[in-house]
Amino acid sequence: MRALRVVMVCAVMAAAGIGAGCGESDTSGTSTAAPAASTSTPATTPGSGAAEKQVTVGLFLPSTTNEFWNSIKYGAEQEAKRLGNVKLIVQASTDDADLTAGISKVQNLLTQGAEAIVIVPLADTFKPVLQRTADAGTPVVCVNGCVTGWDGYTSFIQTDNTHAGELAGEFIDETLGGKGTVGMLQCYVGVPSCDQRIDGAKAKLPSGITVKGPLETKCLREKAVQGTQNLMTANPDMKLIYAVCGQAALTAEHVIEGTGKKILVIGVDGTRDEADAIKSGAQLATIAQAPVKMGELGVQQAVAKLRGEQVTKEISSGETLVTKDNVDQYLASLPPAGS
Repeated sequence: MRALRVVMVCAVMAAAGIGAGCGESDTSGTSTAAPAASTSTPATTPGSGAAEKQVTVGLFLPSTTNEFWNSIKYGAEQEAKRLGNVKLIVQASTDDADLTAGISKVQNLLTQGAEAIVIVPLADTFKPVLQRTADAGTPVVCVNGCVTGWDGYTSFIQTDNTHAGELAGEFIDETLGGKGTVGMLQCYVGVPSCDQRIDGAKAKLPSGITVKGPLETKCLREKAVQGTQNLMTANPDMKLIYAVCGQAALTAEHVIEGTGKKILVIGVDGTRDEADAIKSGAQLATIAQAPVKMGELGVQQAVAKLRGEQVTKEISSGETLVTKDNVDQYLASLPPAGS
């Protein structure tokens, strides 16, 4: 998982050393929100919807094929409706790993008139466009992660990823009884949120548990397949795989199922598919983030800034261990399927 913004046309992109075109077609839509009720509980208290001036907020997502990103979108749309007079423009890449296209999509948001950017930036290559956006006076709200070492954001909403890793590590220790081999599948090496999930888990594992990996997957199925196969081949005694994104966890389960081996899987994200897998017994657990809440808070903070209201620089959206014991309750908290 981050943010972006306004009046930076092709010349700005060229100055940033970005080879993305201005005229790329959109992969997402635009929605104009009318006032509506919401069950969300804001961290701040924005103005009263219809009485406020209309503002335009741009949302960038790494793709629309990942349930986690779509849950952020759902939360953003619901909050825009709740606040009222908020026009939400959404842009998304077709592939999480296509960073050049992602930067171009941010540019599209700016040229479409977005007055604030809510973004999930997946790599430090987003820094030039984010910096120029902030320098132009356009608020940037990072969601789920942000550019390493960059503090030019208006607000940053994310999971406490170290704590998420710690929850996973404690559960792994409890499950394995303090001994055994654990394989780890990373999302992006060098991305703080991904590294923290790995480091947090390792910090809670006793000396009797041997860690293999982590192997980078970029949360892509094909890379997760390869990573899982490599871990299984090199470690025939492996008892558990810890995958720090939901897509990799689900992929690992499918690979394992095809071999007939009994290897447990713990993920991080808490997608509906993960929860269904836990309910069926295919997955042991997941550390659930709160993507809907991230989307709500991202739009909330962007709108508050545009309307001259109080914003919060850093907000934790929370994390929860989901197992068979609480999976039904967790499923009931998710957005409607297909939303």
